[in-house]
Amino acid sequence: MLTKKKALIIGGGIAGLTCAKVLLSNNLEIEILDASHSSAGPVLTIDKPTCDLIFDIWHVKKDDNIIRAGHVVNKHNVQWGPDNKKSTISRQSVVIDNSILKDELTNCLTKEHNKSLTINNTSSSCDTTSLHYNSIKDCGKSFSWLIDASGRHSDMSNISRTVIRYSFGDRHIISVKCDLTDPSYQNETWIEATNEGWLFVAPLDTSTAILQAMVPFEPNNSATVLKNLLQRTEIINTIVCNIQVSQFVFKGYPDIINPLCGPRWISIGEAAASFDPLSGNGVGYAVRAAVLAASVIKGISSGLSTIDCLNHYSLRIYSAFLSHLRDCLTYYNSGNFSLPAWRYEISLMRKVPGFLANTGPGVFGLKGTDLVPYNKIKSTAKRT
Repeated sequence: MLTKKKALIIGGGIAGLTCAKVLLSNNLEIEILDASHSSAGPVLTIDKPTCDLIFDIWHVKKDDNIIRAGHVVNKHNVQWGPDNKKSTISRQSVVIDNSILKDELTNCLTKEHNKSLTINNTSSSCDTTSLHYNSIKDCGKSFSWLIDASGRHSDMSNISRTVIRYSFGDRHIISVKCDLTDPSYQNETWIEATNEGWLFVAPLDTSTAILQAMVPFEPNNSATVLKNLLQRTEIINTIVCNIQVSQFVFKGYPDIINPLCGPRWISIGEAAASFDPLSGNGVGYAVRAAVLAASVIKGISSGLSTIDCLNHYSLRIYSAFLSHLRDCLTYYNSGNFSLPAWRYEISLMRKVPGFLANTGPGVFGLKGTDLVPYNKIKSTAKRT
């Protein structure tokens, strides 16, 4: 059993809450400073394996509010490539408002761990509105761990002069709510590429949807850019109508920090790495990385080597991110993106820094949420 310790989690999004859930179940006290500025966008599309993972970690039933609050879709239509050939994938996913999912997870956490959990908009122990180089030491007076889950806008580079964020492009997503032209579209998503960018439609209910457009720059006038891009589509412009005036623009390019962690601090979620939404793996990555980070903290607290545990975390996150970059290159190279800005975006994803070459399986495996050396896992398997 771990001795009682306290961790500060900066950011109350999915990654921060998931990490808190695992640590609270293992005798750690948690303070969450919910001052993150998430760039994940207002709506999430979560595939079934990730939904099942969330159910497993949070110990909720599949008919609980977490799933009921979302809209289930069963088909994903893709029109991609120079021939604009349409394909359909039968796969269940849930479309859910990011804030609703966050509220549901927060409620689950507070009901189960109200005595060991504190959630604040500001922290009396460590004020992250004025982070500086000595903040890790300052927080260390009250907390055994600092867990950064504050999103892309993390101040970790200000906290530690050794942390650098590496970006692989400048593309942005325009996100806006709209209506569906026909209720028959309520059970499927659509993604369609043009030579200037791609668009995605996911229904929120029987009559409304979220419309997202990816372009290779930060738009000055998102409404005009979206309108022009929508006019170039063959299918999506027939599916949506009544596009709302209020639009949300956020970064869509992949990025990652180096290092990801150090003695008594660790970055998770988008504070550590951000994925291109085209992959659809962002939420799954955030949840898995949060569980891994909590397992690393537990492992160190139980006596495992600090260096080995932190190195293992870095190896696994770098490996996942490198695989994501390779997938992005495959996706975008197969599209019909003729603009020079898109060719430049693709070229940036080929410039992989040397630290990302240091990837591999690491020396540990996960047994539940416990970090276990591979040799013990293998020996246990042989005995059983």
